[in-house]
Amino acid sequence: MAVVAEAGYSHFPCAGGRVSPRQFGQLEVRNRLYFVRKHGLSLPRCFLCIGIRLAMTLVAALPSCDRDMLARAIGNVEGLLAFRSKARQSSPTAL
Repeated sequence: MAVVAEAGYSHFPCAGGRVSPRQFGQLEVRNRLYFVRKHGLSLPRCFLCIGIRLAMTLVAALPSCDRDMLARAIGNVEGLLAFRSKARQSSPTAL
């Protein structure tokens, strides 16, 4: 293995662009819940952390009226609601 001080990199953004902030918020929740369930971690702690992250997003968005951050927060809530409804469909005792 070698280190080259003059090395560089090129970043080429995807031509298709990125998902909307709202979709990103949904994906953020879905991916975190998937990881927690896959590795047998604590769901209540995960929900607590998602709630804290949601609060941080709102605190950052409200003073500056950042529409993207508000859309991300809405996506987080939608992701939680989607998980809850999916859990209820698969098991009546879940959540």
